[in-house]
Amino acid sequence: MNRRAAPAVMVLVAAVLVVGLGSGVWVWGSSRAISDVEVAWRGAPECTGTRLEKDHHTIRAQPGMACVITVEVHNTGRRGVQLDSAVLPYLGPGGGAVVRAGEIDGRTPIAASVADDIDARVELDHHLDAGETWTLRTLVVFRADGCTDAGAVTFYEWPALVVRSWGRDGTVASPQDLVVSRERQNPGCRMR
Repeated sequence: MNRRAAPAVMVLVAAVLVVGLGSGVWVWGSSRAISDVEVAWRGAPECTGTRLEKDHHTIRAQPGMACVITVEVHNTGRRGVQLDSAVLPYLGPGGGAVVRAGEIDGRTPIAASVADDIDARVELDHHLDAGETWTLRTLVVFRADGCTDAGAVTFYEWPALVVRSWGRDGTVASPQDLVVSRERQNPGCRMR
């Protein structure tokens, strides 16, 4: 190796190591901040126009019902994060379930994306500082043309929040499941 090339190679190797280390710290730090966010229901759903099943968790879907599910978002980490959006799987405008999202935190939800109108979504744009807890209220209402069969249907890990830290996004879901029951198939069922 040429004596003049040796310092250039050393500088190049050092630059690659610094960039690699910096990228690793960035990915680790942002992933850690996102994983420090917890999403969980605060108590049982509060319903009008229907009742909860004996387990105090399953919602009996029927015309005129409305249930508020209060969700707490807690940042257990040492860095603040940005709550970008809340997603309610299968409860969007194009979903086929017998229930739909009425409101999320007082706002009318939209389709999760142009290609996906099955999930309901609302922009949150809320900064959650380290150690802070924030409350989100979701309204679930009856969908007259929904096609849930008789029995219970489970929406797993409901809802999910898109959380941002250091320019990276991650999804944090609640460990609770939304369970809805119906005695018979909805007479207004229209397959989409």
